[in-house]
Amino acid sequence: MALRCGDDTAAREGRLTLNPMMHFDPMGLMFILFATFGWGRPVPVNLNNLRDPRRDSMLISIAGPASNILQAILFVILFRLTYNQAAFEFLGEGIYRACTLVFQYGVIINMTLAFFNMIPRFPL
Repeated sequence: MALRCGDDTAAREGRLTLNPMMHFDPMGLMFILFATFGWGRPVPVNLNNLRDPRRDSMLISIAGPASNILQAILFVILFRLTYNQAAFEFLGEGIYRACTLVFQYGVIINMTLAFFNMIPRFPL
C-alpha cells in the first residue's frame, strides 16, 4: 500500500517479497522458539515520501488488518466448502482432518493478527 501511495522505501530495501527470510527478526524468532510468541521485522515506511501523508498513512495502517481479515474469510470459505461428507470421502480421513485443521487455524491466526495489528501502539 505504501508503494501505491508513493513511498518506495520497502522496495529499495528488498522487503517487497514473499521470502520469509527477509522478514525475520532475530529476537522475535528467539521468542517464537522459546516463548511461543514472536514477531517479524516491521516494514519501513517514510511518511515524507507519501503524496497525501494524512490519508495515505491511514490506508497503510489499515492494509495489514484488512489483509488478515480477507485471509480469514478465505479460510472460512475453504472450510465450509470442504466440511461435508463428499469431501471426506474424496480426500480420505487423514487428509480431510488435516485440511479442516489448517483452515480452522488459518481463521484463528489471521483474526488474532488482525486484532493485534489494530492496537494503536508501536510497533503493533
